[in-house]
Amino acid sequence: MPAAARPLADRAALVTGGSRGIGRAIALALGRAGATVIVNFHRAAGSAAECVAAIRRGGGTAEAVRADVSRPADVARMFRWIDRRFGRLDVLVGSAGIAPPGAGLARVSLPTWRRTLETNVTGAFLCLREAAPRMARRRAGRIVLVGSLAGAKGGTVGPHYAASKAALLGLMQWSFRELAPAGVTVNVVAPGFVETALSAPAYATPRARAAMAAKVPVGRIGTPEEIAALVAFLAGPDAGYITGECITIAGGR
Repeated sequence: MPAAARPLADRAALVTGGSRGIGRAIALALGRAGATVIVNFHRAAGSAAECVAAIRRGGGTAEAVRADVSRPADVARMFRWIDRRFGRLDVLVGSAGIAPPGAGLARVSLPTWRRTLETNVTGAFLCLREAAPRMARRRAGRIVLVGSLAGAKGGTVGPHYAASKAALLGLMQWSFRELAPAGVTVNVVAPGFVETALSAPAYATPRARAAMAAKVPVGRIGTPEEIAALVAFLAGPDAGYITGECITIAGGR
């Protein structure tokens, strides 16, 4: 395969929450681009193994690693394993996230609020904090956090989810300035309606699907592969002048 078709050859990429949904699509896209993909998972060991197998079937290299990104000890252990196994980390994609239902302020319990922010925000922070010095020492790196249009517009899941995705924007705004002199870029990708297992309840009937699609100017719901293509570009060598950006990919919403 021509080198131009594998722009991430010889690079190691960690995808948190990489076993399912958007994270899985990103892991597969990075694998096709030539990266050695580290598929992080928490509970879905079988899905992670299947993702790794799919990357290998396509001629790529991948391994899975279990870690709860909301737990500092788990994250530190995962990055030590990456150091021992690969000796480098070039790309971090923070896609681990949860979206427990709870539309309406009165419907979101404090445990749900805390669990959502611990996974979606603390998890991203802990991984970014570990990745940043490793990349800075090499004077190169790509960090992409998977946000949501809900971070800017509230969305439909609930205030806990919207707040967690909005927090990623602040984390990115601080981090990109700190890391830019070291050659490390930090961006957020903010999808709109995307068809995944996480969002499946919103599209449970043809009528519900049509109603959601009608809210999108292009007239349809997005796919995980479309999000993954953007992330793969931001992770690649042609995106070195893009940092500090929140790029919405939502069909015009």
